[in-house]
Amino acid sequence: MKLLYLFLLVLCFQALSPVCQASRHKPKNNPAPTVSRSYVGSDTCIACHDDQSTTLEKTAHQKLLVEKDPAKNGCEACHGPGSEHVNGNGDAEKIFRFQGATPGDVNSHCGACHAALQEEHGHKQVSCLSCHSVHHASEAKAILVKSTPELCNDCHH
Repeated sequence: MKLLYLFLLVLCFQALSPVCQASRHKPKNNPAPTVSRSYVGSDTCIACHDDQSTTLEKTAHQKLLVEKDPAKNGCEACHGPGSEHVNGNGDAEKIFRFQGATPGDVNSHCGACHAALQEEHGHKQVSCLSCHSVHHASEAKAILVKSTPELCNDCHH
């Protein structure tokens, strides 16, 4: 029943809201989190971003979907509170986007949970996304963007 409710919610939301279309055409920016922002929950995000939800479920990050603390739950654990993004008709400037972010910003966001791995390569020019991707991994283990040793050989030839 819960799955049916979610499916109907997604269909209605996509059919009635310009948010989904608008979010695909806005420039990317990475705002700093503010106290005024609030969390909307992953179900709200999935209404427009169902492909990303599917890819998340195939990784160890899927455990975020059951986390009780809103700041550590699902999509918003990595992308920050989504209320301004949703209320701004999907304005990409109102949410943290990894694509296009500086290596320092990416590493800072990932390091919030993965602090022990943050100094993995010790380069400020290399971000976690140089090797890993939650939504576009080609190797499930360690969510690598390429298989090894090909991935490593890109920098270490």
